[in-house]
Order: sequence, then C-alpha cells, then structure tokens
Amino acid sequence: MMSFKQQEVLKSIIGKMQERFPEVKLVEVEEMNTQSFWVSLIEPTDEDRQFELDDLQAELGTDALLDYGINFHFMPANSESMQIG
Repeated sequence: MMSFKQQEVLKSIIGKMQERFPEVKLVEVEEMNTQSFWVSLIEPTDEDRQFELDDLQAELGTDALLDYGINFHFMPANSESMQIG
C-alpha cells in the first residue's frame, strides 16, 4: 500500500505529465515492494508524442528516485486495463 508521501509524489508527477499531455490518465498502480511501483497510464496515441512523454517520464521518475527513494516504472495501459479502469 502506498504511503501518503508516495501518493503525493505520484500525483505531482501525473500532474506535470498532464500539463504537457492532457490525454494522460492514471489507470492502475501496482506495488512491487515498499519503494517500487508499476504505474499504468493511458498515453498519447501519436508516436512522436509518446517519445516525448517517455523522456518526461524518465526525467520525473529519476527525480522521484533521487529525491525520495521512490522508484516508479511507467508503462502504457493495455486495452484490458482500460476496459476495467
């Protein structure tokens, strides 16, 4: 279960992504261990925008790891997840 601080950091990251990519939506967060999480997102369909988002995710994820020790692994949501969420 995510702590309040982890939720706060993830919410901030998602907000920063949505500033540049409004179509980004959080679908699911899966805990790998107490400090590592898989984060499934609805992402842009345009390939160029996907590459830009990948760069931003890497930057924001690295910041979270260095600043807070939280390791977020971002991945696009598959169609099955999107139907559930």
